[in-house]
Amino acid sequence: MNNQVAVGNTITDSARAAFAADCLRRDVCLAWLAGQLHPAGGRCPECGAAVPDRQINRWRSFGRLECCECGRWFSAASGTWMAGAKLAPNQVFVLAVLLSMDVDVALIASAIGASEVTVRFWRDKFMTLQEVS
Repeated sequence: MNNQVAVGNTITDSARAAFAADCLRRDVCLAWLAGQLHPAGGRCPECGAAVPDRQINRWRSFGRLECCECGRWFSAASGTWMAGAKLAPNQVFVLAVLLSMDVDVALIASAIGASEVTVRFWRDKFMTLQEVS
């Protein structure tokens, strides 16, 4: 089985373009991922109310917050392809960067502390997202 993972799509390409030393900082990585998930900004997935400015940093760090309009609890991952993800946002970022660079599945798995099956799962997920968009 070929472990090379040639993936070119908006998520992996965006991750590679955004990759810099600053991306090793948790807040920068989380802000990048929140921007990928919500290009128009933070909104409640239930009612669409905007995340208030006073809570935006908590939302960008994937913390849970309660909607001021409908009372639903949510995070930046809620209602997105990151909902229920077992990988941390920084692992997803590094995974996307390495996939965009055609790094071997085994090396990616080692770098992010996940299994090769998990890397292939996310590769396929990114490819599916590209087909949908």
